Amino acid sequence: MDELCNEIRQAHKTLIFATHDADLTLKYADRILLLRDGTVIYDGDPESAFADRELLQQASL
Repeated sequence: MDELCNEIRQAHKTLIFATHDADLTLKYADRILLLRDGTVIYDGDPESAFADRELLQQASL
């Protein structure tokens, strides 16, 4: 996974993936979207999202 992400970054490409794994998200994502009932409730960096307890509750994380 590390090698793939490095290649994608070097090529200035975008990789979209869905996960419920917070550790994976924090390790690889530059930007995340959090959804609740199909509606985007957050669009930004993962560090800020995972530091916001209220947001995490809204996202059921």
